[in-house]
Amino acid sequence: MSDTSRHEWICKRAYAIWEAEGRPQGRDAEHWHQATAERDRLERTRASADGNEVLIKFRPKIAQPRKPAVRISQNHKLPRAV
Repeated sequence: MSDTSRHEWICKRAYAIWEAEGRPQGRDAEHWHQATAERDRLERTRASADGNEVLIKFRPKIAQPRKPAVRISQNHKLPRAV
């Protein structure tokens, strides 16, 4: 990824954060820092731009039914090791 596209992504994200917070004055550095941190995390996960890779990677696994434990009756003796 080029530095230009990274910078553009951070700019757009910082702007979106600013808008979501009601366009407050004087918090541009905070928004820039948050956007940069989000981009860094995204790059560390090696996620795709739309997030599909992350969703697949962290999707909860469906629990498989467990096999019932085998019960040994009190009258049944186990074979002895020789």
